[in-house]
Amino acid sequence: MAEKSERPTINVAVVRGAAPSLYDWVLIGAEEEGVPTKLAEAASGDVVDAAYAAAISSRIDIGVAIGADAIVLHERHMPPEKPVLTIPYEGKSEAVCRRAGANAARMVARLPLLFEDAVEDVDEQVRPASERRAAARSAASAPAKTAAASWDGNGGGMPAQGQARAEGSAARTCTNQHAAETARPTAGEAASQLALSEAEIRKIVKIVVAIIKERGTQWR
Repeated sequence: MAEKSERPTINVAVVRGAAPSLYDWVLIGAEEEGVPTKLAEAASGDVVDAAYAAAISSRIDIGVAIGADAIVLHERHMPPEKPVLTIPYEGKSEAVCRRAGANAARMVARLPLLFEDAVEDVDEQVRPASERRAAARSAASAPAKTAAASWDGNGGGMPAQGQARAEGSAARTCTNQHAAETARPTAGEAASQLALSEAEIRKIVKIVVAIIKERGTQWR
């Protein structure tokens, strides 16, 4: 039996044939849940056996093995051939490894595991530092005309996406103005609505005269 590591960590083994960079994503998922990891030597070429060996060597009894096609999460009290989780990558190896790291940490904290039908795409903000630096260098070395490719056909002016938003805003403004003008009555319509008949005017005059007489003021 392998000796337990001195530091309480989730031990992670990378099986031969798997991409070593996937360990970074297991680390990210575990650290997001507040638990550290340690890269351990793969004790076997079989991903399930390697995960169980990693769990045995961990002081917190949790091990992960990264295979070429799937990642395995194991716990030392489980039967060696029955891991807690075996998750195939299905084209999303980075996101799957990140999720496996989070689940390994949640096992330590005794929290519910994260199960979703679709694994989310990798967030650029949590991409390993080495990949972020490589992307930044690539962007910095790109020709200036690449940045201008999204602008209008004359090589200047407003970016296509911004232009679309501006045109959409202008269209909405025109629509709102048209609606307001349609709802606003014309001067002639307003005058016709305010016009009173002769009978209505006489009735108003009689009411005013009656009010004045009641107040004791002589009507002249």
